[in-house]
Amino acid sequence: MLRTAAESANNPEAALQLRLFLAQNPTPNLYAGAELHLEAFWKLCSCRSVGFGEGPIPYTAIVEYGKNLQLDEELLEDFVEILLAMDRAYLTTRHEINNPKSNGPAVSVPKSKKKKAPVKAEG
Repeated sequence: MLRTAAESANNPEAALQLRLFLAQNPTPNLYAGAELHLEAFWKLCSCRSVGFGEGPIPYTAIVEYGKNLQLDEELLEDFVEILLAMDRAYLTTRHEINNPKSNGPAVSVPKSKKKKAPVKAEG
């Protein structure tokens, strides 16, 4: 889309710059089903609280979105875990960009609700 816009504007300089950028920054290969998660993530970003800075996407909003997709229980758990991980990465990156001298994220995003198997003590 950008390539077409730059070239159709009869601006050879812009078209060249865009071609160079695209050559240096290829589109990443996404796993099958990634479109579902990406679309959900960007739609759910509108649910963030922004009073004292950008907050995490509410867990309840992610669950509700997954239920609206009619995901079964196992797929819903995976969906929520993936979206929470995406949100943690997003907020961490945003914080690092806005606060380059800071140590760590300013916002805590809920961890997955999946229960881990207990660790057996040796001895």
